[in-house]
Amino acid sequence: MKLLKAIAVLLLSLSATNALCAGAQGAGAVSESRDSVTLKSFIAPAALLGGGSAIKIFAHDSFDAAVRETVQGIRPEGRAIAADEYLRFLPFAMGAALAFAVPDAGWGRRGELLLQTGTALVCTAALTKGLKLIVDSPRPDASDSNSFPSGHCALAFAGAELVRIQHGWAWGSAAYVCAIAVAGMRLYNDAHWFSDVLAGAGTGILCAQLSRLILPLEKRLLKMDLALTPTLDPVSGAVCANLAYKF
Repeated sequence: MKLLKAIAVLLLSLSATNALCAGAQGAGAVSESRDSVTLKSFIAPAALLGGGSAIKIFAHDSFDAAVRETVQGIRPEGRAIAADEYLRFLPFAMGAALAFAVPDAGWGRRGELLLQTGTALVCTAALTKGLKLIVDSPRPDASDSNSFPSGHCALAFAGAELVRIQHGWAWGSAAYVCAIAVAGMRLYNDAHWFSDVLAGAGTGILCAQLSRLILPLEKRLLKMDLALTPTLDPVSGAVCANLAYKF
């Protein structure tokens, strides 16, 4: 139990580091400016990704193994929590829903928020897959060799960081609670080592920050004027949205 408390303190400390770094950049605003990306924006993801990598390289047989033994010691035999398969998408879904709820944002701004979300998704998937192929680390349950970093955590933390960036800590806190829950479930289900979830969190936050840098470049390269308009399907009656751009 002491080890689990230490892990909880470590996760909360890293989350606090991210909050302090965001606060130093004026994160109190409802939505951060895309121009406010600085080196401070990458302190938390670098700490998480670097910490996970260091544990994997230098303390896998000691720290990683000890965490697994402790977590599996409180898990009933054969029991697993399937909620992580769905919760990993919740932060991104929350961000997409909030894009439509931003007051007086204009449909062009909503289009930018959704484009940034899509960019973060692609970046997270590409970077996570690339690292998995390079590292080729076996999972603790020996099911395959795609353990490092955790893709579930990368996706959840990328979405949580995007919610924080776009809508502030009021919504970001809820998204981060969901992401941390996903990390805990991955450990509980014996799908990942602790170093995997730590690095996955860092990868996700890194990709969310990179999406802020890439968005202006995307718009310049495509020379597009975004517009997002709601529509009603005349056949099914479903509410839809059209994303249009002008070259």
